[in-house]
Amino acid sequence: VAKNLVGAQRIRSVDKFRLDRAGTASRVQTARESPPSDFSIDYDQELLRAIAGAPDGGRPGEVVSGVDVLRVSARTSLSELAQLLRGYAKAARSRRYRTVFAGMDQISPVRDADRKTELTDVLLDQLYSGEVENLTIAPPDIVDWTEIRGFRFGAQSREYPELRIETVIEQFAARGGRARGALERLRISAIRPDDSTAHAWPALRCLYAEVSHKGRLYILNGGAWYSIAASFIEEVNESMGRVPVVALGLPDYAHRHEGEYNEAAGRAGRGRLFLLDKKLVHCRAAQGGIELCDLYSVDRDLIHVKRAGGSCVYSHWFNQGVVSAKLLKHDREFRSRASELLVESGCDGIPAGELQASEYRIVWAAIGGPKAPTRLPLFSRVTLRLAAQDLQAIGYGVAYAYIGVSEEHARRVMVRATSPRRRVA
Repeated sequence: VAKNLVGAQRIRSVDKFRLDRAGTASRVQTARESPPSDFSIDYDQELLRAIAGAPDGGRPGEVVSGVDVLRVSARTSLSELAQLLRGYAKAARSRRYRTVFAGMDQISPVRDADRKTELTDVLLDQLYSGEVENLTIAPPDIVDWTEIRGFRFGAQSREYPELRIETVIEQFAARGGRARGALERLRISAIRPDDSTAHAWPALRCLYAEVSHKGRLYILNGGAWYSIAASFIEEVNESMGRVPVVALGLPDYAHRHEGEYNEAAGRAGRGRLFLLDKKLVHCRAAQGGIELCDLYSVDRDLIHVKRAGGSCVYSHWFNQGVVSAKLLKHDREFRSRASELLVESGCDGIPAGELQASEYRIVWAAIGGPKAPTRLPLFSRVTLRLAAQDLQAIGYGVAYAYIGVSEEHARRVMVRATSPRRRVA
């Protein structure tokens, strides 16, 4: 109701929830009544959780707030209360907010409990019928793969070296077939080499699903359901056509973690690839130090490598590429330090003077992930679209690459998954 009542130029605060960074919530406030443009709402990646401000034509001192639940602070009398409430009821049926907050409806959380139940049932049907094309599972948070030995489901001792959707199906079946409760109760733990638990999540938080139901697309992301406007999906998928898929000739993945893979890929590059993983560039604009990239090629590709993950993982990965590329383009000190690092690694440095961004390409290379960006989780596609637009606007080329997983490694994963690990006493 509040979004229909607040005057278009009379907003005082906005609560936002960002979908691409593990659920970051924020509040933006202004010192005076302001229009929506002053609050920098990114409808591609943010949900409007609450709004506060004064209504047009309202009473002196009247303030309304909320999104689903209306809160009002106003001076009135008992005789005027009925008329005031009728006005609020009329606002609840209005669609005025679509002109003031254009884009708000393209991503909307599902709040109806019955609809959530229906969607979860559809998801279960897909799992047990083997329709897993639009289902993925991955850690929902950023993890350090060097400290993860494997994963366990519930309290069982069997350990799996990787999360696979087939394993989830097996676990659900063992816990009650198609029962919804089996899905909602199941937890996944990430286990360290010393057998301690590094992370633990509800299985629903680890699942990403795209479900069509009653003529509309819904997405399960981070344990929550969202309704997605068809026009928004078409717009995002169309933009993926501007991110070409390239073959870099990188070796298949057959390693314990990304760091080990990057070292092997650098050696296999035979003077055409240079290892920069974990080599930080320090400057005033990046005092903590950031990586230029994981691998750098003589063709001036800045390659960022990442194992398959959830929306948060992919989005962080895309943003890493943007941050380092922008510093390389705009910060002279960073560019100088990065050039020194390249020379130390055995590669030609970066030419002095202003960087010609058109001579460089930012490449995101996914280990065992989607083979094309159109198959990424929707919110990750949104982040990639924005990242590509930012970089192309300043002259860089961008691309996406797929790194395969060797058959031997895949077989080894399956063998380990079928062999229960004994707990350390």
